[in-house]
Amino acid sequence: MVIIQANFNGITSIGIISLATENYVLIPRNLPKRLVHQLREVFKAPIVKTTIYQSYLIGILAVGNSNGLLTHFLTSDDEIEYLKQELGIPVDRLKSKLTVGNCILANDKGAIVADDFGQEAINQIIDILNVEVIQGKIVNSSLVGAIGVATNEGAMIHPMAIEKELDWISEVLGCVADIGTVNRGIPYVSSGILVNSQGCVTGEETTGPELVRISQTFAL
Repeated sequence: MVIIQANFNGITSIGIISLATENYVLIPRNLPKRLVHQLREVFKAPIVKTTIYQSYLIGILAVGNSNGLLTHFLTSDDEIEYLKQELGIPVDRLKSKLTVGNCILANDKGAIVADDFGQEAINQIIDILNVEVIQGKIVNSSLVGAIGVATNEGAMIHPMAIEKELDWISEVLGCVADIGTVNRGIPYVSSGILVNSQGCVTGEETTGPELVRISQTFAL
């Protein structure tokens, strides 16, 4: 298991433009071959180059786990079919205008989702991700997917999260939750990190103390 630091074509907010799960990693099509090889070595998972809604904002416009992938409601038919073929799991547009990646925090054991989702969207999340879904806020925010990131081993959450919230997150996701930051104090953790149980890539501005916290939280 390894942690490396990187930028994606000069962008340190790597979690905004990519998505990592236990079984696959989605990245922009324009990343250098050498970096793609590094990602494959770190995550021990297939690397899929793609767009979502003709955009490289993959981490904002999609959320997934080993069971399935949900994308922005305007994702094209070609993108959906390509992802189904490449991933071999259910892929569907989420029937909601909420920003998918910012509003869902999930791993293979559970999902915490914004309380703004309607029942149709909740049922779809349950069906595609195949996990228990709990609605709620973290640090009084519905952007639960932006202020946290989770693997099957751990979850890192916005530094203002209180102990009661961390206990709740741990219970829902079946893993230890702790607070942290990325890229020199950015509290929107998912913006600067890609992580699964095998390894982690952080934005290159992430500091030494932040890396130690990341290693401890995700048992890397």
